[in-house]
Amino acid sequence: MSTSRSSGRRSCRCPRSRSRRTDFTPRDDRYSQIAVLTNPYSVPVRLVGKRVRVVLHASYLVVYDRNVEVARHERLIAMGG
Repeated sequence: MSTSRSSGRRSCRCPRSRSRRTDFTPRDDRYSQIAVLTNPYSVPVRLVGKRVRVVLHASYLVVYDRNVEVARHERLIAMGG
């Protein structure tokens, strides 16, 4: 009996992780906050008026300014913070 799994690894049809990466580019407001899916998150004050990149994962989000991580927050569940 030969099997196609000669390497011994099991095949998995489920995704490797439950996080789904989604990128956003919101603009920082004058209160040093960005809105992601209607929820406010704080960012450093030096980014007021700038566009930042947000990578949204299943349980947290990461804010980048020119490929440098500037903030990391736990995702808010309720809309509006």
